[in-house]
Amino acid sequence: MDDLDDVDEVDLKEVFGLPDRLPPLRLPPEPELAQAARESVLLGQVQQVVLALYGGPDGATDPGDGLDGAEAALLTELSEELGFVEETDEAQIVPTEDARTWPDLDDDEVLLVWQHALSFVLAWSLVLDAAGAGEEDLDFASAGSAFMVLFLTGREGVSLAEWSAMIEETATAELPESQARQRWDAWVAEHGDPGVVLAERLARLGAVTVDDEVVRMTPPAQHMLRSELLDSDVDVPLLPPVEDMTAEDVLEVALTTGPDEAAKEVEAWMSPRTPQAAASELLGAARGGGPDERGAVATLLTPLGAATEQAWREALDEPALRPYAKQALAQLTDSAAELSPQELAWLLADALSDAELRFEPEELAEVVASTVPAGEVAIFDHVWRLDHPNAHEVLTLVGRFHPDKTTAKAARKAAFKVGG
Repeated sequence: MDDLDDVDEVDLKEVFGLPDRLPPLRLPPEPELAQAARESVLLGQVQQVVLALYGGPDGATDPGDGLDGAEAALLTELSEELGFVEETDEAQIVPTEDARTWPDLDDDEVLLVWQHALSFVLAWSLVLDAAGAGEEDLDFASAGSAFMVLFLTGREGVSLAEWSAMIEETATAELPESQARQRWDAWVAEHGDPGVVLAERLARLGAVTVDDEVVRMTPPAQHMLRSELLDSDVDVPLLPPVEDMTAEDVLEVALTTGPDEAAKEVEAWMSPRTPQAAASELLGAARGGGPDERGAVATLLTPLGAATEQAWREALDEPALRPYAKQALAQLTDSAAELSPQELAWLLADALSDAELRFEPEELAEVVASTVPAGEVAIFDHVWRLDHPNAHEVLTLVGRFHPDKTTAKAARKAAFKVGG
């Protein structure tokens, strides 16, 4: 079998088309990660098999003695890959010191063994199943690629059905559509859904949890994949302890992670602060940010209600935040928001900034139309005059995607005036 080093050398950034930087990650300290690795059910089973088969005074010469089936193949191959067995000069197979003392190794050694096991299960688990069954049509060599998708979802995870569908797609990619469905269904009928099988093995290892049909990655697995991403020149910053988080950290979490994960971090950060203090810090961070940060602050402060009024009044002095402050104060004081045409234009420019990065192409026409009602072209004369870095981009976007031809034409004309 090929050496796992070949897997480790994959450039994850290139293979998955990843950006230079991914959202920040919160991980427990290394001792907690190591303890979680020590509790791996799968590695405990590997140790039990090794000691049962080869732990006698004379060792054993048949690595398959007493084992059968796909599970036996997995445990046997994994024991060899982890260095839990070795061959003596007398051609006897015996347990190594690591096998006898697992899991009572140093933290870094425990994590190294566990991470090696994870690499093996992802790369070879289903491949071993196919080899044992004589399956030549389905290609499970890339099944582990679904793990990257899982990493990118954070605490949100993916449904077990979606997880299985990703593995099916990679396994049947080289087959004609009709043959792909036939071969996949035949395999599932005889051996079970490969996605479910792989998820169950990863859960026994301690790399994922499967709750309510949702697969989520555990911290030790996140730790391992983060290390590999760093080796591929993808930065995955670690969040500091909650007590050391800045308002800028909170905004980044709110903008880059899933809603459940963001809500948990924001709640923990706000807990020791008064609403007024939290609002002041977040608005201060938004002063140095862009449209996304300004929108995020408005969203985060809305649930805090009247206690944020003073912070919003102070934000009236900041031109980029003034439109948001007026809207917030209108809600808090139950009065009409009196925004100037320039301020309304600023909100429009903020709302549609980077829209092509945030929405699918087929969504853009609806997004643009809902933001700029058909015929409301007077605002474009204010947008092009703004000192907003995305004014031209936004007007061009409206000109390209607005379904009303008259509105789209007016936006394109205004775009030509930017910087003129």
